[in-house]
Amino acid sequence: MNNFVITFADVHEPNSELGVSIKSKLEDLSSGKWLQVFPQQIAIQTSLSIQEVANVLAEEAKQTRISIFKFSQWASNESRSENLMTRLF
Repeated sequence: MNNFVITFADVHEPNSELGVSIKSKLEDLSSGKWLQVFPQQIAIQTSLSIQEVANVLAEEAKQTRISIFKFSQWASNESRSENLMTRLF
């Protein structure tokens, strides 16, 4: 499985149509292994490659900047995030 952090620039409100579309697609890719780190940043675990994830978000990428990072380790200075990340990843 691959762990990715996807960040997108949503200049509108946090729950704009574009933001909801991106989040919904990422949640569908991850089989329940996802975490909203910040309003425009989602961590997911999926069997897809980084390019496959980018392809899924191709339409949304025409409207905003999207960055995808693969990670193997993580750390947080906040206990709630630490607990969620431990449980999910």
